Amino acid sequence: MAVDLEALQAMLEQAVPYIRRLNLKIKSLGDGKVTSEMAFSENVSNHVATVHAGAIFTAGETTGAALVSSVLDMGKLVIVVRGAKVNYRKPFRERLVCTGTIEPLAVETAMAAVERDGKYNFPVKLQMTNEKGELAAELEFEYHLRKIN
Repeated sequence: MAVDLEALQAMLEQAVPYIRRLNLKIKSLGDGKVTSEMAFSENVSNHVATVHAGAIFTAGETTGAALVSSVLDMGKLVIVVRGAKVNYRKPFRERLVCTGTIEPLAVETAMAAVERDGKYNFPVKLQMTNEKGELAAELEFEYHLRKIN
């Protein structure tokens, strides 16, 4: 199923206006894979003029949520981030790219648990790199899924 990236971007920016300030863009989404980009600017820089840790976190969490939402029936679920772990590897002063993948078996496991228990904590791993593929951060998020009654 093709994802309308323009509509998704508008929805994300409406729901979380901070995303617009970060200039975070979902570039591709589908088949259990996601890619986003965050341009480097003063809006995302810290006191030493590199990408701020909070900007990396927010870009990763938003990208992960888009990925989870793309593989699950969101008409039947509520999704909220429950936990996170970020390993910052190298500072950058340039555009960063965030990527992630969810395997079909993980989706089946999640949906079976939601059907059985009404909820599930869905783990998602992402990577943030520069455009050359050099690692800026490894991100792990746990999204709490709850069945809508």
